[in-house]
Amino acid sequence: MDFSWVDPNVVEKSSSYNTVERVAEFFVKNPALKSGGHSNYFDVVPCGPTERVCMGRSGDGPPFFYMYTCFFSDLHVSLPFDTFTMGVLRALNVAPTQVHPNT
Repeated sequence: MDFSWVDPNVVEKSSSYNTVERVAEFFVKNPALKSGGHSNYFDVVPCGPTERVCMGRSGDGPPFFYMYTCFFSDLHVSLPFDTFTMGVLRALNVAPTQVHPNT
């Protein structure tokens, strides 16, 4: 895939949430996410060493998306999205993965 459109800092930076333990720590530190409370809607899994937030799905695997942690820790958005959050995202015509503070 061609990622020439992505800032080099994004392509070079790998996720620090690359183990099950690190993902579990994130749930403990962020009250917007409750471990297990989301399991009916989606799975949260560690990123692989070569995965980057700008990447998309390739092949026929299950649908997924990457998220910046600041979406939960700084913006205090919780998953699954409530009606208000979905309405704001829809009105702004942005995907959740496009939301990042100071951009």
